[in-house]
Amino acid sequence: MIRNMNNNSGIELQQNNLEGEIFDMQILFSFLFRNKRLISLVSGSLFIISILYSLTLKKTWQGEFQIVLNSDQKSKTIISSNPSLQNLLGAQQNNLNTQVGILESPSVLMPIFKMVNENKGNQLIFRKWKNNLKIQLKPRTTILNISYRDKDKDLILPVLDKMSSVYQDYSIRSEKRVQQLTKDYLINQV
Repeated sequence: MIRNMNNNSGIELQQNNLEGEIFDMQILFSFLFRNKRLISLVSGSLFIISILYSLTLKKTWQGEFQIVLNSDQKSKTIISSNPSLQNLLGAQQNNLNTQVGILESPSVLMPIFKMVNENKGNQLIFRKWKNNLKIQLKPRTTILNISYRDKDKDLILPVLDKMSSVYQDYSIRSEKRVQQLTKDYLINQV
């Protein structure tokens, strides 16, 4: 009998808790209706402030291009035919990430940064400027995506052109180095 009373009182307590937890939607609607002027005033002013803020923001422009890395097959065939030459030049030819790292290095990017900094009145910091430049290797390919963002629309194309010429200079130097090492190796073998 004592058990039965405890069970009944437990059920009654649970029902009382449920009734207290049920939220009355009418209370919410009456609160919103009473404060409709304040709510509309706050919402309207926030809307106007957000529109004015978005109109004062300067637009950001982006340009991009792609480069195919390691496309020269002649030097690869010469290198692949001789194992000792592969050891000499293996890391230089096959490591795409190294090439991307070289292109992202300050020594390669500094001429581009100086050009942009002169156009903007010497007010940039290299680390902040580099955040606008994105150099990424497409997964499972030898294609390098290079994109540049800036608020000055007229700077996008010159920066991308300069980046392209810097990469071409780098690849020509790299290819000349491979050719010179190949030539030296073959002369020593003769």
